Amino acid sequence: MRTIPASIAVLLLMIPLARAADPVVAGPPPAPIVIGGIYPATGAGADARHAVGTALDIVNGTHERIQVLMGRGDGLDRLGGAKLSVVFADDAGDPAKAATAAEHLIVDDHAAALVGGLSDAAAAAISKVAEHHGVPFLSLDSAMTNTGGLTWLFRLGRTPANDARSVLRMLAATAAANGRTLQTVALVVEDSPAGRDRAAPVRDAGEAVGLKLVDVPVPVDAASLDSVVQTIAAAAPDAVLIALSDAQEPALLNRLAALDVGPLVLMQRGETNVTTDGVFRSISYTASPIPDRPGIADVDAAYKARAGKPLDATAAREITGVLLLADVINRAESTKPIDLRTALMATDTPGNETLMLWDGIRFDDGGQNVLATPALQQVQKGTFQTVAPDAVAVAAPVWPAKKDAPK
Repeated sequence: MRTIPASIAVLLLMIPLARAADPVVAGPPPAPIVIGGIYPATGAGADARHAVGTALDIVNGTHERIQVLMGRGDGLDRLGGAKLSVVFADDAGDPAKAATAAEHLIVDDHAAALVGGLSDAAAAAISKVAEHHGVPFLSLDSAMTNTGGLTWLFRLGRTPANDARSVLRMLAATAAANGRTLQTVALVVEDSPAGRDRAAPVRDAGEAVGLKLVDVPVPVDAASLDSVVQTIAAAAPDAVLIALSDAQEPALLNRLAALDVGPLVLMQRGETNVTTDGVFRSISYTASPIPDRPGIADVDAAYKARAGKPLDATAAREITGVLLLADVINRAESTKPIDLRTALMATDTPGNETLMLWDGIRFDDGGQNVLATPALQQVQKGTFQTVAPDAVAVAAPVWPAKKDAPK
């Protein structure tokens, strides 16, 4: 048997060590992963673009951890640190242009997913193109729901039906905690097709739990609210749910505040100048400090740096949606549409990883986020305080005390 001289054997043993000591030559960075954003270039579309850009800064930037989904920064770690990028297309608020933009983003720019569509019509046009190509479309702003059995449409925000169920549940719990019961509810809506549409899910939710509902339609151009107030007073409801325009609402609130009726509840309202103590509103975002949402302040600062204005509910939802897409792509470890759809359907994000006051993010078979539930705020000492659910509450809700009969 031939033997290897000891000197050569030593050299052979040293070769791997020498190679290990060589400097490591890094390969090229992974290619950015593109999503498509379809928004007008001005107005609300410009704000949405700032929100998308803020989300990308959070995902891609090097910074201290922000307490939101994908808030660690430095790109998509499961894809070698790949950065998320966006190609914007201007639809000018035109559904036809939105459809054309979606086609170009998918075919020419190879977008892994789409966001955008501020109007229902634009979202519907984008969803058809996304369905044709089999690419996920995450609708962040429109009220359009998936009634056509679309496979690739996902919707992040609240629905009127979910809002109504959640608000009634929180009101009933508040009443019970204060030794009251919720049995009769007055439903005040504009007497128009749109108003009746808004009333339908509330009525369905109330009937499902055995509430007595009193419909109180308000004429669109009502010169007087006397008949409305009289109807509500005669019903003596345990709560009054109000879904009216900005023009009608303040005058009615002032009149009802003097009546001995249950609390006044503003349905699906964001910021408002109401300061009447005891009034409730449903809401999905607040800039006020919430211990369970520690990331809001950091993201607000980042958004202000881009947009020159504070974060609001719409921008917060946009940012949350793009952060979710980044998380989905990262979890899928892929940009293949079917892998992204699978990851979207497997999403179960807790509310405290979002900027919203929702319970979280989880999609049903129709692509609707079923955890997009509202929080309840109440005016206490002239300012709105978040009072329910417990996870985000900063104050206890107060059921209005009985008033003295008017003299």
